[in-house]
Amino acid sequence: MSDNPELARVSGIRTDRVLLATWVVGAALAGAGGVFLGLSSSIDPRTGFDLLLVIFAAVILGGIGSVYGAMAGGFAIGMVHEFTPGLTEVGIPIGTDYATAVAFVIMVIILLVRPSGIAGREPT
Repeated sequence: MSDNPELARVSGIRTDRVLLATWVVGAALAGAGGVFLGLSSSIDPRTGFDLLLVIFAAVILGGIGSVYGAMAGGFAIGMVHEFTPGLTEVGIPIGTDYATAVAFVIMVIILLVRPSGIAGREPT
């Protein structure tokens, strides 16, 4: 429906209901995510910003406008962020405080190689 709403409307799909259902499901998932975040950590005014910064980096890494790229970028940023503290076991002395910084450095390196992101389209 998002690709061609007029064709969906002509085909008999109630686009207004689909649009409303999409917003309701998205808001419910965002609300549930906020509740679970509040249960697992302390809430302060910067809680959303700290999370939003990493999400923004994942979308940029994946490629603007690509849903699958954003998922791949989120997976890559998340894996680097979570495995960075394990590098001390191997002999690389990077503390857990620098996990986000290491994830951003990896993001910059990938964007230097592929400026449009993992799944982004090259500009024409």
